[in-house]
Amino acid sequence: MIVYFLFFMYPPNAPPQWGSVFFDQRMQIEGTFIQNGRIMNLTRPSMTKESVRLLQYVGSPESNNFKFVWVLARNLDAATAISIRMKSNICSPRLAPADDNYEFLGEADIDSRTMQYVFQGHVYVVEKKFVAMVKFLECSGRISQQSVRLDKTTM
Repeated sequence: MIVYFLFFMYPPNAPPQWGSVFFDQRMQIEGTFIQNGRIMNLTRPSMTKESVRLLQYVGSPESNNFKFVWVLARNLDAATAISIRMKSNICSPRLAPADDNYEFLGEADIDSRTMQYVFQGHVYVVEKKFVAMVKFLECSGRISQQSVRLDKTTM
């Protein structure tokens, strides 16, 4: 069984990125995300030294006074959504079209209500008519992230 971890990365001179990572059978880090319409992979030579943060939930909703949930966009309380708004109006966060019960992370332009995401090595674009099916990562309270350097020295 493969366990996926949600990661957050803020590369130099680029917008922040959300994606998912896992350890392959050789215990190497694997992960893909979309950046400026291109598929990026954490195993690329240019990416192997990038620091990423894994979203780690330590404790329980009772002890932390918050929890993470996926909710329909139309039901979202925007005050509780995790979001990073860039000057370019590109938001690279927590959006995920809920298509056939799958959830994907990708880049989204909130104003035009479009997003791009990677699935099985291909880039997909979600247009306005599917926005009602978009889900957001929502929390209330504070967020705890653990900074992890994912390169061969930490394996």
